[in-house]
Order: sequence, then structure tokens, then C-alpha cells
Amino acid sequence: MRKKFSLLLIGLLIFLFGFSAYKIMYQRFKKGDVYPRYSSLRHDPMGTSIFFSSLEKMGCQVRILKEDEIPEHIHPRDTIMFILYPAFHFDQEMKNAMISFILDGGRIVLTDDRSNSLMNFFETRIERIRSDPNGKERETISEAFPDDMFDFSGEKVKVMNQSGLISDWSRSQIVYKGGDQNIILLLNHGKGDIIISSETYFISNESMAKHPPVTFLTWIMDGRKEVIVDEYHHGITFEKGISFLPLPFPRIFHPIF
Repeated sequence: MRKKFSLLLIGLLIFLFGFSAYKIMYQRFKKGDVYPRYSSLRHDPMGTSIFFSSLEKMGCQVRILKEDEIPEHIHPRDTIMFILYPAFHFDQEMKNAMISFILDGGRIVLTDDRSNSLMNFFETRIERIRSDPNGKERETISEAFPDDMFDFSGEKVKVMNQSGLISDWSRSQIVYKGGDQNIILLLNHGKGDIIISSETYFISNESMAKHPPVTFLTWIMDGRKEVIVDEYHHGITFEKGISFLPLPFPRIFHPIF
């Protein structure tokens, strides 16, 4: 009898442990911090789900990139690819695929890739300015850089830290400038182009909710209806388990930078 009671007690403890773990993970998924910063799968202020959900409501087809390759059967001239704050290396094959995509008319939006490794591939790099003496990130407001091609009158992009872009790309032009720092550059290549930004905050949920730069984001989309969001280089892959539910698995053994 005592042995049976002990087994029941152990079983109950195992159940309570499993249930507690489930509730903790559920709350983390609900809050969004289980995903990396600026992931489209995050719904908290530092995610980007609001922007991509809005695009879907506008009739765009949004696809999550979960492999180290650009999907086949896409039309580059109708497609835009977002690579937001990536954490992992892009191999040479992927870089070549990106160049082919751009040459055929595709557009890529790339924001701060931390190590400059991918930006260097496009002959562009981020120059970081000294941080606040207290160790806190400075908040500044960047002003639209006057250019006949763009009209961002009345719109401002909030910049979370002081940094600038330096480009050796032969066909590059300033799109947005904060103070004396280049924040966003447009690099033309073949029939397409790449938009490189030293900041990612402007497309975050918090930024979109507080001060969405509608005209600027409309210019980014350029009428394209096919959207690819790179989550693979955030370290997120999707595996099919018994329940066939997509679950995120950070690639903890993948070399960073």
C-alpha cells in the first residue's frame, strides 16, 4: 500500500513539474521574449510582428524564411526580403543567391547585422559612435535628408543609438540622415537594390505603435506584394514533431559572427 502511495506521489510530482514548465514556457511565448530581438514572431515592443501583420492585411503574402536559401519560384521584381538584425553568418552560397535576387530586380532591406560581416559583403559598414557616459543608449531623432527622389516631410525615424553608415558601393545614395550620421543608404545593383540601415528600431512594434513612418515604409515596399522575412539567421528553425506544430529551436552550436 505504501509503495503504491509513493508511486502515485511521484507521478503527481512529475505531472506538477511538467504542468509548471508548460505554463512558464507558454507565458514566455505569449510575452514574446523567447524569440530574438526584432523577430517577426515577437509580439512585445521589441518585436516586428505589427509591421508584417499590417502588410498581410494590405494584401501582401508574407513568408517566413526558415532555411539558408531564398525560396524558389518567386518573382524578384514583386518581392522584398527583410533581414532584420541577423545573428549568424551568411554563407557564400546564400550571399550569391542574394546578389542574383537583387540583379533580377529584387529588393532587400538589411538592418544592423551586429558584426558588419554581411554589410561588408555589400561594401558598407557601420561606424559606431561612443555611447552615453552612463552606459545607456542615446535616443535621437533623425531628420529626413533632402533628396528630390523622396518625400518624407513631416515624418521622423527614432534612432536608438548613435551610429552611422560608411559605404564604398559605387551606386549608393543617402536616404535618411540623423545629424551628420548616415542612417539609411540605398545601394543600386542591376535591376534591383538593397536598403541598408544602421538602425532597426524604426520598424519595431513600439515604434510602429508610437510614430509609424507611413510614407517611408510605403517607399520601402515600392508596391511589392511578396514579402520574405528571414528568421533563419535569427537562429530560429522550424521542426515538425509528433504534433506537427512549428516550434523554435535556437541553433546554439551555430558559429556567431
